[in-house]
Amino acid sequence: MSVIQSRKHGIHIAIFLVLSFLSNPSLSLQELASVDDAPLFDVEFFNKASTDLHLSHLDLYIKVFYNELQFVKSGDKFKAQFEISVSVFDTTSKFVDSDKIKQELVVDSFQNTKSPNEFSLRTVSFDLPPKDYEITVDLQDMETQKIGRHKRSVSLRSYATKGILTSDILFLDFYSRDKQGKVTFEPRVSGTKDRASKLLYIYIELYNVPENDSVLVEYNVSGRDNQIFQSDKYWIRGRGRITQNIFKISSENLPHGRYTTKVDFTAGAVSATVESAFNMYIDGVPLSFTTLDEAIEVLKYIASEEEFKELKNIPQEKKHEAFIKFWKKNDPSPETLENELRKEYYNRVQYANEHFYRAKKAGWKTDMGWVYVVLGAPDSIDRNPFNQTGAFRPGKTVKASELWSYYQYNRQFLFLDELGFGDYRLNNPNTLYEIIN
Repeated sequence: MSVIQSRKHGIHIAIFLVLSFLSNPSLSLQELASVDDAPLFDVEFFNKASTDLHLSHLDLYIKVFYNELQFVKSGDKFKAQFEISVSVFDTTSKFVDSDKIKQELVVDSFQNTKSPNEFSLRTVSFDLPPKDYEITVDLQDMETQKIGRHKRSVSLRSYATKGILTSDILFLDFYSRDKQGKVTFEPRVSGTKDRASKLLYIYIELYNVPENDSVLVEYNVSGRDNQIFQSDKYWIRGRGRITQNIFKISSENLPHGRYTTKVDFTAGAVSATVESAFNMYIDGVPLSFTTLDEAIEVLKYIASEEEFKELKNIPQEKKHEAFIKFWKKNDPSPETLENELRKEYYNRVQYANEHFYRAKKAGWKTDMGWVYVVLGAPDSIDRNPFNQTGAFRPGKTVKASELWSYYQYNRQFLFLDELGFGDYRLNNPNTLYEIIN
């Protein structure tokens, strides 16, 4: 049977996925995977010059989302507490420095505790000798005691030398400049930019440009295959030790995907270059997909044949609107901010791609990926890597097999590897169609 047959029942699959998700929202994957309910958070690293010429300054902007924390009712309010711990190690794992922040959050309503738009933004800073480090950032929810973690290697620049030097690129949500020229800003934490915000601000500090000297700034924003989407150049005047440079780029016409912003500074015979990558996020499209077309392609298992054909063939400028409309129609709880079905579906696709992929074949397109995307994780797996139990198919040699059991549906799925290369094929596809129908 083909996947086309399952697409004829797209609405039924959507309903089934909702029921499957709601009946087991925690998705205990047992042998196949485990769900880590540690709080998720974002961190942005920003290296710039220190006031001490022998040191390099590092800012960590840490964004903690309310809906990742466990709030408890306290009187007529809701409270949550978290602790951020940052540890710095050198490349030999020797401890260098650390810092810790504790914070209590208080909100008026339960809805605020679940809002993906509510967050706390904290900053941790270090002045360190310029060299390579390993940074660990831990976020602990004090109610659940669960700990989320980010680890990253950073290389801090030296700012003691002469000539033009630059800070990192920092993406901003917004900024303001007072009458004295002092800049205040809110960084866009994480490398993800939302297309709902039509402008992105780029902040860079430039060092060692004499006052009133002219500096040529040239930048471009490139995507896959080095295709340049935006570029411009302009002049600024030096301000001595530190020249703050801010410019904006339009994100309105950037397709979903990964981009690089590259900025060149030239002052006479000297120059400096800095670049940084970011992801452009289109509402509803997971960042694991580089294009909207890829996010639509995987809807084969949930869209009806007619819906899928329309989404594939609609003009590109109308495709995102149609994509949003499709998922709005398939939203099990439209009263909430997040479409749980969409999130669950793409989580399954991503897991399938990470665990079931084969040479030149995405994981969701394999038989194991197909079953996993539609049914979720099995309750148990019986692995037979050397065909020890004698599983066979008439006329075929079987090198290995796996038996997936789903207790809720009283069904089992047998996957056979006939060549011994891990390419498992579903032996009983009709069983899946019985559930779908």
